[in-house]
Amino acid sequence: MQMAISAKQWGKRSTGEEVTLYTLINQNGVEVQITDCGASIVSLRVPDRNGVFADVILGYGDVSGYETNKSFFGAFVGRNANRIKQARVVLGGKTWELERNNGENNLHSGKGGMTYRMFEGTIAGETLELRCKVPHLGDGFPGNLDCCVTYSLSEDNALTISYKGVSDHDTVINMTNHSHFNLAGHNSGSIDTQVLQMDAPFFTPNGSDCMPTGEILSVAGTPFDFTEGRTFGEDINGSFEQIALFGGYDHNLVLAGEGLRRFATATDPDSGRVMEAWTDLPAVQLYTCNGMNVEEGTKEKSRYGNHQAFCLETQTFPGATDMPWVKSPVYKAGQEYNSTTIYKFSVLDK
Repeated sequence: MQMAISAKQWGKRSTGEEVTLYTLINQNGVEVQITDCGASIVSLRVPDRNGVFADVILGYGDVSGYETNKSFFGAFVGRNANRIKQARVVLGGKTWELERNNGENNLHSGKGGMTYRMFEGTIAGETLELRCKVPHLGDGFPGNLDCCVTYSLSEDNALTISYKGVSDHDTVINMTNHSHFNLAGHNSGSIDTQVLQMDAPFFTPNGSDCMPTGEILSVAGTPFDFTEGRTFGEDINGSFEQIALFGGYDHNLVLAGEGLRRFATATDPDSGRVMEAWTDLPAVQLYTCNGMNVEEGTKEKSRYGNHQAFCLETQTFPGATDMPWVKSPVYKAGQEYNSTTIYKFSVLDK
């Protein structure tokens, strides 16, 4: 069986818009389901070392969950991912006020963000293209933004997500995927025994509002040192100030290298499932579902609890509009944004 993409109607939004569910499946039986409601990944089924398949991302069971998507399950996030301090950006000497949906800050572009918009889907060979237009100030940001996110699944079990965007006004563009991974299966409980190795020599500590303070610190000797690999459970409930403040990880880590490169490998020793991650961006937000308690509308009526998954949200630095010493998320009118993230799945040897 060659790689195939199919589409089916998947219900309607409360507005009456019809929603489509796309399925990508390769010759190994690895299967990804994606909806045009928010361009969200709904499920991702991969085998363990014994060939047993499991869905390894948390999610909802129907359209209504993705229409509101309070937990950002599988979400495509844009035009700006993560937080903007005081919910305002200054571009060309003008201040643009954004929605304050995370204390005094803006998180993931607010209710007008792409997570909550309908996309137009096109199957182009072995690639799914999802397009969306965000009008000027439709999410608080200036500029009419044309966006395209493409999903493809290779025969070596790599899910590639490519982002493009261009605006007719200077604006902020910083897109990511917010899938919540649990390599033992979406409904299997805590990720404490799963292992993360990451080529991230530095991290940015947060203030109490989860905004970076502006410092860039070495991970050496801290719970943020994943360079040699460590289980999530080793420090996730520990007393280290930055961990205790948030009940786990919710931090920006600075990645080594440049260009498209592998930056992380996550492993579930029990099932043998392995996920490698690539990006061409300078940083990633590591989030571990701190204090999560979700059961309404979830897949298989699951209850998702504390530390049940991890997110690797590739990105520019949160708050980078106020940090001129890091890569800027500001794109000039007509300047195209391009980025790629890859999640590749395999198994440990028996």
